[in-house]
Amino acid sequence: MIFLRFNIFLPVTAVVFAVFVSLSLEARADFTNYQPYVIGERALGMAGAYTAAVDDSMAVYYNPGGMVFASGSMVSASQKVYSQYYRVIQDGFIPDSRRAVLEGAVLEGRGGVDAKTLAYISEFNFPSTLAFMINFGPRIHRGGPKRHALAFSILWPYQDSFFLKTKWRSESKDSGDAETYSLSESFESVWMGGSYAYRLNRTLGFGLSVFMTDNRWSRRLNRSRFQDETSREECVVSQCGNLATTESMTQIDYVSLVLRFGVLWSPKGPWRYGLTLTPPSISVDTAGLFTTRGHLDQTFGRANVTGGAQDYVEYYTDDYSLKVAGYDPASLRLGVAYIPDDDLTLDLDLSFHFPISYHLIRGDPVARRYAEEPSASPRWFDNGVVREIVRRPVANINVGGEWRIDTHWTIRGGAFTDFSSAPDVEFSQSPQLTKVNRIGSTLSISFRDKGYDMTVGMAGSFGYGQVGVFRPDAVRGAEDAPWEPATYMERTLYVFVAGVQKAMSKKAKELVQKATEQQRIRRFKKTVRDEEKDEEIED
Repeated sequence: MIFLRFNIFLPVTAVVFAVFVSLSLEARADFTNYQPYVIGERALGMAGAYTAAVDDSMAVYYNPGGMVFASGSMVSASQKVYSQYYRVIQDGFIPDSRRAVLEGAVLEGRGGVDAKTLAYISEFNFPSTLAFMINFGPRIHRGGPKRHALAFSILWPYQDSFFLKTKWRSESKDSGDAETYSLSESFESVWMGGSYAYRLNRTLGFGLSVFMTDNRWSRRLNRSRFQDETSREECVVSQCGNLATTESMTQIDYVSLVLRFGVLWSPKGPWRYGLTLTPPSISVDTAGLFTTRGHLDQTFGRANVTGGAQDYVEYYTDDYSLKVAGYDPASLRLGVAYIPDDDLTLDLDLSFHFPISYHLIRGDPVARRYAEEPSASPRWFDNGVVREIVRRPVANINVGGEWRIDTHWTIRGGAFTDFSSAPDVEFSQSPQLTKVNRIGSTLSISFRDKGYDMTVGMAGSFGYGQVGVFRPDAVRGAEDAPWEPATYMERTLYVFVAGVQKAMSKKAKELVQKATEQQRIRRFKKTVRDEEKDEEIED
């Protein structure tokens, strides 16, 4: 992360932005959790407890009303240096092969001995931020803060991805049954917009942020299955049976308009109060480079070889345009900060998200095309795509603090929750969203000297919940439902550094100053040469 103040504002911002947008991004699918990560430099150290304590350009996200309480124009950006993510789904895969299902049902009951636990461990990119802000206009009083503030920001507050894979082979010596399975999902939300704040007096500020958000979700499923055929003695090949392969790719991109209102009240005394209100998002079909659209590609092939007249080949490959839409619910965030002096800050935030439900995918283009074209795909080959999103009301808490040890050293820390708004995962005829509740904490230490502000910190979270897992028909339970809950666990750890890129920004400023000086020298030399030529002509 970087946090800086400077005089040559736009040139340095341009350099920072060019470096920033070149960073790679990774995502993790999360429709129903609202703060899987904490973003912003000081806010991250305080575990996101920042609605009332905000005093930098990340006010655009936490509380726009706090922009006019910042000490001056500034740029802030963030990036991690190390992170790791670990996900486990207990018995998350059951093979479809007939022998595996029947043997498993007899030996172990529902799921059988062939159930596979799915695990994923990987480094992920911490959500990035870029925000620059300028204060302007008349001052509240002589030498005091200015009344107005403008900001522009690009934020990645939600990013999530995973890749799960496994393989199964029958343990029976008389069987060649085998399956492979892989599933990947990703979700990324990019917020881009402007903010404005007005300071009414010494104690009260109001602000508004307007974001255009681009939300991208994708899901890819690949499965292959071989079931051998041993019932026909006349089979002329060494191994006969049924071979099936499936590939499905679903991509959804929906654009929304998000408004965020903020108020910050800082009366005399140690207390500050913040309020942030976000109405429901507004769906947008097209906004500049962003377009709401969806696409489905699916391929299915199956070949049956028995050595007799019943041999056949079945194959489908189709693509579909999807009618999609996505919405975020209304939310309310309240913050109370205790700041008795410049050395101590404590903040408590309570947030509440209202319920919402909508159809992520409208209609069924696969069924519609099959009704008109018998040669088209008869069904969705990935039956795990959730087409209807349901979010329940949910509340979360952030608590954090900052202690300035001396003029050089500052310690920050805190804890936060990230409870899911998804309904409970139950036995069902249709796929369901994952429900995972997280708790996390952060700790950082900063060193400041002669304008430098270097911060090193660590943040981690633990999540526990349930995910819907598809079970083959032969092992259905009493509920006669192919989808049932399975245990889900995750762990996340990331290390972040603030101030590392500040040297780059200072170097950029020096380069701008050097280029300006060189240009001034060239203009001066050119003027001298022109004057000498004029004198020669006159002579």
